[in-house]
Amino acid sequence: YADESRTEEAGVYYGLRQQAEKDKESSEAYLCLSDFIAPSATGIPDYIGSIAASAGFGVDELAAKYEADNDDYSAIMVKALADRLAEALTEKLHQDMRREMWGFAPNESLDTQDLLSIKYQGIRPAPGYPSQPDHAEKTTMWKLGNITEATGIELTDSLMMHPGASVCALVFAHPKSSYFAVGKVTNEQIVDYAARKGTTVDAVETWLRMHVIRALVRLAIAVFAAHTLCVGLAQAAGAGGTKKKIEQFLDTDNHTNNWAVLVCTSRFWFNYRHIANAMSMYRTVKRMGIPDSHIILMLADDVACNPRNCYPGTVFDHPQKTTDLYGDNVEVDYRGYEVTVENFIRLLTGRVEQHTPRNKRLLTDDKSNIFIYMTGHGGEDFLKFQDSEEINSYDIADAMQQMWEKQRYREILFVIDTCQANTMFSKFYAPNVLSIGSSKKGENSYSHFHDRDIGVSVIDRFTYYNLEFFESVDMSSKHTMADLIGTYNATLMHSTPGVRTDLFARKLEKTYLTDFFGAVQEVELTPEPFPIGQRQEST
Repeated sequence: YADESRTEEAGVYYGLRQQAEKDKESSEAYLCLSDFIAPSATGIPDYIGSIAASAGFGVDELAAKYEADNDDYSAIMVKALADRLAEALTEKLHQDMRREMWGFAPNESLDTQDLLSIKYQGIRPAPGYPSQPDHAEKTTMWKLGNITEATGIELTDSLMMHPGASVCALVFAHPKSSYFAVGKVTNEQIVDYAARKGTTVDAVETWLRMHVIRALVRLAIAVFAAHTLCVGLAQAAGAGGTKKKIEQFLDTDNHTNNWAVLVCTSRFWFNYRHIANAMSMYRTVKRMGIPDSHIILMLADDVACNPRNCYPGTVFDHPQKTTDLYGDNVEVDYRGYEVTVENFIRLLTGRVEQHTPRNKRLLTDDKSNIFIYMTGHGGEDFLKFQDSEEINSYDIADAMQQMWEKQRYREILFVIDTCQANTMFSKFYAPNVLSIGSSKKGENSYSHFHDRDIGVSVIDRFTYYNLEFFESVDMSSKHTMADLIGTYNATLMHSTPGVRTDLFARKLEKTYLTDFFGAVQEVELTPEPFPIGQRQEST
């Protein structure tokens, strides 16, 4: 609308709705961006924002200068840096809108990782991208915001932005707004969409095809830039030391990030201790510095909200009830019937559905160390899920091999607390996996601390004695895996813990606990600077 009286239309944004059929069991809605704006019939005065940002002024001229000097590497780096600056500026503008300009989240306090994980309220989709694949909607943005006059950013005939290092987006504040992909739409919707916009079907289809073409162009540019970067690094490193310096820059042996996958597979109130096991591990890895964005928590039941819980909204692992494991800051990523064998295997191997949200994805790479902890009812070579299905040792072994082949980890620490736990890693064959179990073949894994108020046991012995050791450890600790394993006492645990090291390349005495349980932000250093932006003399 033109003003707050909301009587005169200044412009109309149009949207497309998802139509591709979803799973019959799915309760997901078929979304359109208009769903995140209050209908006028509600009487709620709602708003939509827009951002246009650029760091590209003068970039083409500077890149042309480098290209004239046959310095393709510096030309690519200038453009890449401008693109990143434009993205960073957009992130900052969006944050300022949430906290100050628009002010719908004035108390937001997020770190960089939270911002990258989209932990904030609202979204900023751009026309021409999956949530609205019609580039023509940019014309409405430019008209309403007088963007060219205000910023100098222009739209070309093909609705590309000039300068190239520019970003535009619509801003939605709805607390349940989320990114999605429209995907395939039927001809009926295209005809209706064209009629609503007052344009032709051919015009609509042209701009929708441009969405696909530009996605391919962006991919081609990224591949070319990566190739040019490697060539430039080789030139920058100079003759004689090329291979060594590139390996130092791109192929460092250091791991750069830690992840944790914590799985409780048991339902029902009498399995309270299994939920407490997983929640206790969750508390520990968070205390050691791994952020929620790098923790996948899978709980098959929610005992905190069980009507039999005499302490509603809480989970304890000790009768003294000194620490509420549930607390105010728990992020459960998979809950209830989402905790299945299929979802667990898909999570590990990265074969999740296309629209799976970020918090349900294991976004690891070949520099990632992963701690996998599982607890529940099991037996020889199997672990029960939900009392309705089982995962066996071969399933997990094959999944880890796929992870290795797809470069999804550097090292894995696999820990399992269940009956005959050590049989669950007996079939592993993927490299760089260290495995620990609570009990050998033929042995049970026993509970600890029966709570008379709650009426059930609140933790298992193996997990309890691991956590007891971790209470003396912090993120700066130099304790090793050998120190932890050295504390295992079969008499106290009432079972025989097992450790498998033959697949693990490092000595336990040289493997710090923080290699898996702590936060890692490794900076990769090279002995000499790369002279980016300076022309290299041939030798």
